[in-house]
This record gives sequence, C-alpha cells and structure tokens, in this order.
Amino acid sequence: MKVAVFDMDGVFTVCRSSWAWVHRHYGVDNEKSVRDYLQGRIDDYEFMRRDIALWRRALGREVTVEDVVRPLKDIKFTQGAVELVEGLKERGYRVGIISGGLDLLAERLLRVRRRTRCSFPSLRGTTPVRTPWWLWGTQW
Repeated sequence: MKVAVFDMDGVFTVCRSSWAWVHRHYGVDNEKSVRDYLQGRIDDYEFMRRDIALWRRALGREVTVEDVVRPLKDIKFTQGAVELVEGLKERGYRVGIISGGLDLLAERLLRVRRRTRCSFPSLRGTTPVRTPWWLWGTQW
C-alpha cells in the first residue's frame, strides 16, 4: 500500500498555525504558554485550555464555535492542494492528515472536497475543546 501523510497548517493552508491565526485575530499572545509547553511544564490539554482562556478574556465571555470559525474563514488554502491530493489518489495512494491544527479548519477542507469531489476526510468532533486535536488523524 502506498501512503502519503501531510500536516494541515502550512501545508494545505497558507498560515503556519491555525491556533496562532485565531490568537492574532483576537489580539492575544500565548508566548508564556508556548515556553511552558516546550519546557515540559504543561501538557497538550493545558496548552489548549490556556489558549482558549486567552480568547475568552479577549471576548469577555465564553468562546463559541462561531468565535473560532469566524477568523478561520479568512485562511486561504495553498494553491494546488486539492490537485495534489487528487493526483496522489489517481496514482493509488491513500492520503492522510495528522495535525495539531484546529479541526474546525479541517472541516473547511471537507467542504472543499464536497465542492470539488476531492476526497478529504470526514472529521470527528465539532469544537476544539471537546476534540483531542493532537490525536485526530484520518485518511482521505
């Protein structure tokens, strides 16, 4: 079996981090959390909780799915991403994605698939809070 696996952020999107994109949208900085994470002081769940707490403070209320989806709508997909996946599939590859990016952005990829007949994945979960984002991986 031939397999091709890709990251999402910076590969299929022009932004390097969908999380950072949302941070910029809300004018927040998560540098302390990044340092704590890289130094092993916090785990993935705590990193995610802190990021969402930054958005909550910026909004002055609880974060909704729409609050996360809204800035993600501005992210452009890389030129040729759909064609790349289709070309690999035509050559017998199974194509997958493993990403720490926001699954809500990956849902946009799913909608692109529906418009273009590209076989992007069906994704589980609907919010970054309930989905263990670093574990989701699926195939196209």
